[in-house]
Amino acid sequence: MKPEQITAWALDEASAEERQQLEAALLENPQDKLKADDTKAFCDFLLSELRDDSLALTDKQREQLVRQASNSPEAGATHAPQSASRLPLANVTRTPQTKWRIGIIAHFALAACVTLGGFWTWQLYFLKHAARQVAVFDDPGFKVNLPMAIDSKMKPGQPAEKTKKPPLPMIMAMEPPAGKPLAPAPLPTAVAGVPAMALNKEQKQLPRGDGAKLKQIQDQNAYALNFGDKKEAMAADLPVVHASPSSTTAAATSTPFSLPTATDKVQSGLLLANGSAESGNYDAAIGQYQNVLRTDPYNAAARRGIEATEKKRMGYFKTAYDHQRTKMLAQVAEPWAEQVPVQAGSVVMGKDVKTDAFYLGSNGGAEYRKREAQSQPSTRESYTRIIENELKDVARVPLSTLSIDVDTASYANVRRFLNQNMIPPPDAVRIEELVNYFPTAEEGPAHDAKEPFGVRIELAPCPWQPMHRLARIAIKGRELDKDRKASNLVFLVDVSGSMNEPTKLPLVQQSLRLLTEQLGEGDRVTMVVYAGSSGVVLPPTSGEKKEAILGAINRLSAGGSTHGSAGIKLAYEQAVAVFIKGGVNRVILCTDGDFNVGVSSPDELEKLIKDKAKTGVFLSVLGFGCGNLQDRTMETLADKGNGNYAYIDSLSEARKVLVEQMSGTLETIAKDVKIQVEFNPAAVRSYRLIGYENRLLAKEDFNDDTKDAGEIGAGHSVVALYEIVPANLPPGAEPRQAVDNLKYQAPAISPSQLAEAAKSGEMMTVKLRYKAPDSDLSKLIEIPTKDEGKTLTASSEEFKFSAAVAGFGLLLRDSSYKGTLSWETVRRLALDGKGADKLGYRGEFFQLIDKARGLKETR
Repeated sequence: MKPEQITAWALDEASAEERQQLEAALLENPQDKLKADDTKAFCDFLLSELRDDSLALTDKQREQLVRQASNSPEAGATHAPQSASRLPLANVTRTPQTKWRIGIIAHFALAACVTLGGFWTWQLYFLKHAARQVAVFDDPGFKVNLPMAIDSKMKPGQPAEKTKKPPLPMIMAMEPPAGKPLAPAPLPTAVAGVPAMALNKEQKQLPRGDGAKLKQIQDQNAYALNFGDKKEAMAADLPVVHASPSSTTAAATSTPFSLPTATDKVQSGLLLANGSAESGNYDAAIGQYQNVLRTDPYNAAARRGIEATEKKRMGYFKTAYDHQRTKMLAQVAEPWAEQVPVQAGSVVMGKDVKTDAFYLGSNGGAEYRKREAQSQPSTRESYTRIIENELKDVARVPLSTLSIDVDTASYANVRRFLNQNMIPPPDAVRIEELVNYFPTAEEGPAHDAKEPFGVRIELAPCPWQPMHRLARIAIKGRELDKDRKASNLVFLVDVSGSMNEPTKLPLVQQSLRLLTEQLGEGDRVTMVVYAGSSGVVLPPTSGEKKEAILGAINRLSAGGSTHGSAGIKLAYEQAVAVFIKGGVNRVILCTDGDFNVGVSSPDELEKLIKDKAKTGVFLSVLGFGCGNLQDRTMETLADKGNGNYAYIDSLSEARKVLVEQMSGTLETIAKDVKIQVEFNPAAVRSYRLIGYENRLLAKEDFNDDTKDAGEIGAGHSVVALYEIVPANLPPGAEPRQAVDNLKYQAPAISPSQLAEAAKSGEMMTVKLRYKAPDSDLSKLIEIPTKDEGKTLTASSEEFKFSAAVAGFGLLLRDSSYKGTLSWETVRRLALDGKGADKLGYRGEFFQLIDKARGLKETR
């Protein structure tokens, strides 16, 4: 940002539109924001001094000035009988030119104010941002002078008071003994014949050993990677002052240290506060915003954050109050309500279903009240067991086959655990869902392209095993036009007793209200609820009749057991009854997955959903709540229902899934998408797929169109990562073989048995199969890939961020394959890969890194 723009903003000389643009740009750059706030504070001080009424002339002083001006020689020349030149020199009165002198004094005063203000502003800025000055010396006679801790609130000219604050850990000046010059710091040894900056493409003409070493040094310094040498693994960005052992002052600084600046505190504080606000932890967010204001009292972002968080908190309290009030009124009115004898599983049109007694009659209502009285809050959660993928020997297993996954539930669930200061269970950390949570900036195919999605493949060093390579396979779905297809949506809402919590049914209602606001004339909405039995509370209704839809949503209340299978059957029946050919036909299930009546085992639910999915109606599952979250059940429902699974832990996550990514959530552009990678044994020794443990397919399933796989929605991003062990590793860097070579048999593949294609220099070939949403015949995409030897620093932002999120998952679940990875490396990669981050999802990720690091390191 230009200085003149900051000055115009500080003096309120910019237009309203320019001021809004400047404030938005300042929010994205905390350093510029601090400079701008300092400038504005100085300008405000200057203007207040110039407008000080105490410096204005009194009426009496004004009269004296007027009188003196009227008695001046120029004014009295016409009245004087004799010329002033004829008077004696001693009698000539020389009246001072008061106006001229006042103007000069005012200009000098203004210049002095500007000079002093600029000087003190520079001093404060220097104290905040001063860098450490480093010197290397070996003489015990050197003295290190450290500045006193200066209170930032101390006024200019006020004597500094001695405080108990520790001295700032920076070397401001050093006094050498007489005749002893400072020893210069040792410079890094240059490689003979190698240009200093030739680290990427220009490196081809260098000797192989020198080029590889330079690449390692570059990545090591940028991301604190460990190539096996402990000395090289040390962070190079923190200098160390070497001193004599007898010097206690210098010895205390011999350990690497890092001093956070005010900018760092403000930036990290805003990230923490924004993350807490987005995750629904409003009290913590307000406290963190207030901490930012203690560091920077003029920070506008923190003040606006407090106002927005207060509004969100009041809205949440209002929703929870309305829900509790509705529930209590229903309980009061229930004894006088007429019990309508309705058989279980029947359809009730146009009625608000509040309890199981409404469906089951008097006997069923008594049974329901008995079960409700005996029910106790549950604290159980279930997750599918994850057994990490192992390194596969290319000679024995050259093919890797998987189904793509667009689910993002694991990331939101992990965020919920960390915001509660809890480490999530290892089985709750599905790395592929963490990576795929973040939309990528990569462009999808053009609207007139043959394929519905684009594919990009990139290779660079693996951060947790720098001698290995990391392959990133990215798929980006085509974005839809503004005019989307007509939708036939069935809201299937769990209103059982387990949903009677503020983070469950009230949040479901808020989420469905957001989705309702996006509907139009061509859309149809039906609402089905289930508890001990199921029923229709809203018949098929046009999306334009929002009042009727919102009214049905507002009347929902929880109570009873959970007969989920009956509700699923009824929802599919309603969707098929008003099926829109060529449109979007989807059931949206909102539940905590706690099915305890009827079909509830994963195997039975899987069969039920697979049968219903053949009707052409897809399924989206939205998970809510905690304590008894049945993640395994909901993941099974989404996988077999040709849909996706998202966990809603806050209203902001509901907005992301149902508003910002509505097209991808509702409209499928390709189904049964499979990936198969064939590795070249001449270039690859072994490989490991990162994540997707419950999405693996047999190699024969790739060409089998009857095998179910994942779906891609409009604009969706899908990423698959492979850790690759090259075949040409240097001596001593080869990993230990899982199985020793056989003594009495030849290797499975010898160099003489390799095909001619193995000599092409390709590392692997990536193949994809997919079907159009209305087709049963798959199409094939094939992409051969070579390793260009790209460094980690030269890789794309998307590669770095995907690697950071995958590394975050490895450390969080304490993977046996985390290698030499550190939290610092994860943070640096994420920072370099953050990009524009228009929606703020990646900025929130830094908060989770810091929370997970703190929880892990304090265990």
